[in-house]
Amino acid sequence: MIAYNYYGESAYSPICSNLNVVWKPYAVENLRDDTSVTSATLIGLLWEKPAIDNGRPVLDYFITYDQAIDDWITLTENVPSESYTSVIGLVSGETYKLRVYARNSVGLSPLSEITILVA
Repeated sequence: MIAYNYYGESAYSPICSNLNVVWKPYAVENLRDDTSVTSATLIGLLWEKPAIDNGRPVLDYFITYDQAIDDWITLTENVPSESYTSVIGLVSGETYKLRVYARNSVGLSPLSEITILVA
């Protein structure tokens, strides 16, 4: 690598073979309804951890939901695994949009694809 500034350019820096770059994880994958759980009063979700954690393991997950009015609400934080079941006062027959993001020691992943559930 060479640095450039007002005074000119630097000498080449030595090649580093043990560089370890870390960043936020990729998005959660395959967010879906856990049909064995979801009912008029419960939401069951399953997902797969991000394919790439970018050098730091996923610590936990955050789940947000919306009742089709584009007002996303955090349902829960610090979910330790790739599944979740919750009672959130669902209204039978109502549609709920849900999405999940992962967190590692660097920060939060992009949001997952939205999954739509009907209570």
